[in-house]
Amino acid sequence: MAAEKRRTEVRKMMDGFMEDLPLCTDNAVTSAFWHGKNYEALQQEECQEILWELAEVNFHCSNVQNPPIMRCFPDSDHLPGQLDIGAANYGLVDPLWLRRAPYIFAMKKAMQTWEDMPPSLLSEVKTAGWTEKEFLLVEKTVANYYCDTFWQYFGHAPVLPWQLMHCTSEDYVPEAQPQMTTSCSGVYVDVEELS
Repeated sequence: MAAEKRRTEVRKMMDGFMEDLPLCTDNAVTSAFWHGKNYEALQQEECQEILWELAEVNFHCSNVQNPPIMRCFPDSDHLPGQLDIGAANYGLVDPLWLRRAPYIFAMKKAMQTWEDMPPSLLSEVKTAGWTEKEFLLVEKTVANYYCDTFWQYFGHAPVLPWQLMHCTSEDYVPEAQPQMTTSCSGVYVDVEELS
């Protein structure tokens, strides 16, 4: 029963890929293409986008059995095969800590049922909000705990999401995150903590 459920999940994830990845049984085809462009003609930025997509799909697939972790993605409603390259610098890798914070706190919350959760991640709630320094410490603890747990469970290091050094899409708009404004600038209040 569990094996059939996994097969169904994998088929569902691959649906988004199969449209963009025509299978050809003709062995005479020797060129590879990405988004309609011949592999030999790809620029460095496009090669980085391919690697970003591979890392993102790997991270999604590694966590698909943990639905709360899916909230850590800027497009949490989409399957791994339906990624938008515009999401490359959002979510867990957003360069601005205040925009990155909702995703880190979603990950923190998703991991609270895992074994050996660091006590600082279990109990600390700041109704007055988190400063950048406090947030960066939480982020580091979450990342270390995720990587250590992944290593212990799977026996290898996780493939993590990463940023692209170039702008990918001016049109991309990430899903809205619950927000709360405070009278203090430079403070993040985790709405989920308050509920």
